[in-house]
Amino acid sequence: MALHDGDVLRSERKDEDGQYATIATVARAANGAAMIAGSSMKGAIRAWLERHEIDARLIEGVFGREAKPKRAGSHTTDQGQGGKFEFGFGYSPAGTTLDDEQSVAIDRVTRAASDRLLFARQVVPSGTVFEVEVLGFQVSEVELAALLVGFEAFNEPANDSDERVQLGSGTNNDYGLATWKLLQADALDATEINAWLDNGAN
Repeated sequence: MALHDGDVLRSERKDEDGQYATIATVARAANGAAMIAGSSMKGAIRAWLERHEIDARLIEGVFGREAKPKRAGSHTTDQGQGGKFEFGFGYSPAGTTLDDEQSVAIDRVTRAASDRLLFARQVVPSGTVFEVEVLGFQVSEVELAALLVGFEAFNEPANDSDERVQLGSGTNNDYGLATWKLLQADALDATEINAWLDNGAN
């Protein structure tokens, strides 16, 4: 999986011109854990549900909608709406070892692979486990079901022709494929929520 943060490291390897190649780095926490941004998961699941023609109003309820410009003749502006689910970051175990993948870059002039230009990136090894926490607020059973359908789409489909949710930049060669498993689900009523907040939301 390639989940880059926009930063680079200098490789110890040089290309034919004597220039050091750079390595695109994976997003990591202070303890060395690889990270998946909650927005990346949210966007990938939403896009999958939209491609599978899930009701647009249901998707907006689950994931929210952006603000819209004021329409002609209207005195108000649609300010948008937040989704009912909050996606936290996904973290791998602390100190996860990453792999470096070397390849040739694309020549911007010829648009062909160039042996003279090296490109490298860090990738998260296959089998790395990420723990993700998702919080829901005033969620209906239908909205929860829609979210679970989206998460289930990470797994192998019963129909081989169906696509899976993929994460990260570059989804060729099965990059970004994952399996999903629900570890725990909890629901709080109003009294329990107040007690949770009084305890610092811990």
